[in-house]
Parts: sequence; structure tokens; C-alpha cells
Amino acid sequence: MDRTLSLKNSFCLSCRTIRTSSSIGAFTGGIMVSEIPLAKLPDIQSKVDGLAHGVLIPLFFAFIGFLINPYTLKNTGSFTLLIILAALSGKLAGGFIGSKVIGFDFYESLIFGTGVMPRAGVELVILTIGRELQIINQETFSSMVLMVVVSILISPICVRWAVQARQRKNG
Repeated sequence: MDRTLSLKNSFCLSCRTIRTSSSIGAFTGGIMVSEIPLAKLPDIQSKVDGLAHGVLIPLFFAFIGFLINPYTLKNTGSFTLLIILAALSGKLAGGFIGSKVIGFDFYESLIFGTGVMPRAGVELVILTIGRELQIINQETFSSMVLMVVVSILISPICVRWAVQARQRKNG
């Protein structure tokens, strides 16, 4: 396990040295480690999963929460609303159209489209990197993080509504 962490840390450091995000290095290191036979053992996977979901992922979301300045959101009202609507409708439309193309019926496509609406991990990593590199300002960062939160909260409600709509249609 120590060698695994050393490998991932060296990937993080390498990416920092070439001025890319350490998240990219950790991801690359994770891919490399996943190919080690020891990493495939259910006991190891269960411990890593427990650590990730019990500690690391909640810490990541807490860290993102600390970076938000809620006072900047009052100045970005219509921009934030537009971002949220564009993100949700874009994911809904993309999921709906894509599933229709491969043969799903209307209600299955609606369920799929609402199911892919949540945004989280990758978006938050990219937003954090953009903020660190000063590519995006605090107002944009806070608006985009709010979009992620809204998409996570509203998606289960939309999926439930789509499933119930299909059930009403099928009687």
C-alpha cells in the first residue's frame, strides 16, 4: 500500500512540475495502480472504497464548499440562472436524443436524459483547477459550483417524475 501511495504521489508531483493539475497525476497514477494484481483483490478494493467514500470524497466536497463565496452569487443572479438552465437542459437533451437514436422509446429516453443530468466530480475538479490558475474568477466559480449542486439535487426528482410518467402511460 505504501508503494501505491508513493507512485500516486510521484505522479502528482510530476504533473505539478510540468504545471498541470495534481488531480491529473493522481488519476494517471490510479490507472497505473489499477493494473497491479494486488489492487484487484476484493479486500483491497473494499478498503480503498471505504476510505474514498468515508473520508476523501466528503473532504473534497467540503473543500469545494470552503472555496465558494456566497456573497458573489447575489451579483451574478441572471448569469447563474442561465448557467443552471443551460447545463440541465443540455444534459437532458443530449441524453434524450442519444438514447432515442439507439432505439429507446420516449419515456425510456426521458428517464435516461434526466438520469445523466447530475454534474459533479469532473466538473468540480476542472473548476478548481481553473480557479487555481486564475482562468475563472470567483463569481464564475461560485455560479458553476451552484450549478453542480442544483443538478445533484434536482436530478433524482426529475428521474422519479419521468419514471412515474412512464408508469402512468403504461397504466
